[in-house]
Amino acid sequence: MKQKETEQESGEGGLRYSFTVPVDWDKPSDTNAVRCREFKKGSFSHMSLEVPYRCFEPKDKSTPLPLVVFLHGADTVGTDNLSHIAFHDVATIFADEAWQEKHPCYVLAPQYHKGSYWSLPESADAVHALVKAFLKKHSVDRHRIYIYGFSAGGVGVFEQLRRFPDFYAAAIPICGATSGKELERFKQTPIWMLHAADDSIVRVSYLDESGSWIMNLGSRDIYEKLKGDPEWDFRYTEYPEGYMRTHYGVHPHCSWVILSEKEGAPMREWLFSKRKETADGKGDNNENI
Repeated sequence: MKQKETEQESGEGGLRYSFTVPVDWDKPSDTNAVRCREFKKGSFSHMSLEVPYRCFEPKDKSTPLPLVVFLHGADTVGTDNLSHIAFHDVATIFADEAWQEKHPCYVLAPQYHKGSYWSLPESADAVHALVKAFLKKHSVDRHRIYIYGFSAGGVGVFEQLRRFPDFYAAAIPICGATSGKELERFKQTPIWMLHAADDSIVRVSYLDESGSWIMNLGSRDIYEKLKGDPEWDFRYTEYPEGYMRTHYGVHPHCSWVILSEKEGAPMREWLFSKRKETADGKGDNNENI
C-alpha cells in the first residue's frame, strides 16, 4: 500500500502536524478549519491519565441540550489537542452552523496519546469520567447523550457501550471492531454501524475459513451475531467493494467520510432522534473539568 506523509496547518497559531497515511486518505476542508476554531481547549486528569480534549458549546445554552461525544482514529493519536478534530471533517460535523441552527448541541472530543487505545480499561474509564465531569459543568440534556467514532474510535465506541451500557441514547461506530465478550450489553443502546466491504485496515469480518473468529469481530460479524431483536434499533450499512473510491475518491477505510456528506444526513438525523427514557450522568463522580 502506498503511503504518504500528510502535513496540515491548523490555522491556529501556525501549528503543524503530520501523519503517515495512504495516499488516498480523505482530506479536511477549509470549512472544517473554520469550525475547529470554535472548539475550546481543555485537559482532564483521571487516575494516572491526562486527557486533552476539545469542546464545542452552542450559542444559546439557556436550556439543556444534547451532547455528542466523538472518538478519533489512530491516525491522530497524540497530545497536540488539535489534530484529532482538524484532520477529518467528520470530527466537527455536529458543530456545523447549519446543523446547530436545527439541532443545537455540545460536542466533546478527547484525544488519546501514543501507546494507549480507547479500548484499554483505563482509557475507557477516563472517557467516561470526562463525560460525567462535563455534565456537571454544562446544561446537557441527560436523556440525549450520543457517541460516535471511526476506526480505533469505532472500537472505542463499542468499549463504551460494553462498559457503560444504557448510558448513551444512541451510537454510530464507523469501521470499528470489538471482542466477542459481553455483546448482549450492546442491546441497551440503539446502534447504527457503517463499514466498507473492502476495508483492508479494519475488516468487516474476521471469520477464518473454518468459520471461527480470529482476534476481533468486524461490523458484519457483530451484526450477524446480534441481529433479529425486534425491540432493539440495530442497523448496519455495508458499502460494496469499490464504493468509497468510486463515490468519494478515498481509501475504503475512510467510510467515516459518508457521515459528513449529504449521504450521511439520515444517520445524523437518526442519531438525534433518539432519546433515553431515563436520564444518565448523575453519578457521584467528583472530578472537575
